Amino acid sequence: MRGALVHISLSSILDPQERQRLQAIPTGLTIPYEDVDQLVSSGEHLVQQNETIRGLISDLGGPAVAVAVQARPRLAPK
Repeated sequence: MRGALVHISLSSILDPQERQRLQAIPTGLTIPYEDVDQLVSSGEHLVQQNETIRGLISDLGGPAVAVAVQARPRLAPK
């Protein structure tokens, strides 16, 4: 079995406006729900498109990387 250290970063987002908006989200204990959703979605996309991860899955005999993004129940604001 092979392993790899994979660096996933918002700086890899190709769209400069989306990248700048996401990088500008302050870290803290409270982040608006729509920002959390966008960060999660962007992270999933970066993982799905990462060539190293795709290669590891292929080496393990797994299917092509096609992760279905499922809608998550949204938490009601408090």
